[in-house]
Amino acid sequence: LLGPVHALTALDLPEDGDHTVVVLPADVPLLRRETLATLLAHRTTSSAALTMVTAVSERPYGLMRVIRGDSGEVMGLVSERDASRQQRAIKECTSGVFACSARVLRTALTSFPWEQGDRERTLGELVAALRRVGHEVDALSATVPHEIKGINSQTELAEASAIMRQAKCEELMSAGVTIIDPATTYVGPDVEVGHDTVLHPNVYLEGRTTIGTACEIHAG
Repeated sequence: LLGPVHALTALDLPEDGDHTVVVLPADVPLLRRETLATLLAHRTTSSAALTMVTAVSERPYGLMRVIRGDSGEVMGLVSERDASRQQRAIKECTSGVFACSARVLRTALTSFPWEQGDRERTLGELVAALRRVGHEVDALSATVPHEIKGINSQTELAEASAIMRQAKCEELMSAGVTIIDPATTYVGPDVEVGHDTVLHPNVYLEGRTTIGTACEIHAG
């Protein structure tokens, strides 16, 4: 399958009633569950056919830019490759996380000439197809900009890993764990550490490791 929009054609979309389809690209690992909950809650009140998750990024390279009209409405998306110099300067962007009406989605997908089977259909084309027939598209801004960060290289993978490690250390320290040097302490997402425990530099805790309260863990 050529990208998430093409993959939607494989869905068995129900014919009766209207449902919400949520699309989560596999290369966006930093998206928080709180953002997804907000997206779903927004869909219960929004009149838009599609809601995308966006963020204002100081480093939007590689991400789709959000094009807005004079009154702030979402007009469309443009990829990094196709963007003009002026459009590349736009800081609001998206990596393809969105929720859409299943009924409207079914109609939009049938409007594409799928005989060009070797060409990927993008979220920008889906938004354009919805706009052409008069549907509204809106956006929900992520609280943390790096949530929509996509992973397309080893460099971006290392950056995302560092963000996740930092977030885990901050979570533990706010719960009463002393981490002497967070920059050299590696704690996995499923690790549990009790309060008043001290983690020294170069400590590695992985898997489903559990550390009790008031412990002291040295390197190695």
